[in-house]
Amino acid sequence: MKNDVRLLFGMTLVLCLSVLPFSSYVGALPLIQEEWNLTNSEAGLLFSMSMIGYLLASLILMPLTDRIGSERIIISSMVISSLAHILFPLIAYGLVVGLVLRFLIGAGLVGIYMPGARLVVARFAGKMGGTAMGLYVAGFYFGTNISLTLIGVLIAPRSEEHTSEL
Repeated sequence: MKNDVRLLFGMTLVLCLSVLPFSSYVGALPLIQEEWNLTNSEAGLLFSMSMIGYLLASLILMPLTDRIGSERIIISSMVISSLAHILFPLIAYGLVVGLVLRFLIGAGLVGIYMPGARLVVARFAGKMGGTAMGLYVAGFYFGTNISLTLIGVLIAPRSEEHTSEL
């Protein structure tokens, strides 16, 4: 039981850390939209691209977990997601590169979240399964909320400079 709790905590922590940068786009949207000179439709498409990546990758990755295992999918997806998140502020200075990276971010997220959920369900079936799944899902939302808070704190000085220039 102790090992199960450690596993659940570790998987929830990985999920939480994986989604930390996920919502940063939403918080930084006004700055990105201005710097890239994006229309509202382009800004919406850029956000939606991560959901499109999530959707399309789920169709590929979830069946793959039957063949190569959830653990390998999770690790590969963590690498893809991390690289896409790191590269976004470094090399994305326009819509096309931004779309590709946001697609990879969504694909990486589904490769962490869904196979992780599958592992939690399998590991805790019959013994506190609902509680375990609830904690795992809570890690997703906790990471997302921390993401929004952190981006607000990090861009606040930039936003204040921008509004004083107006």
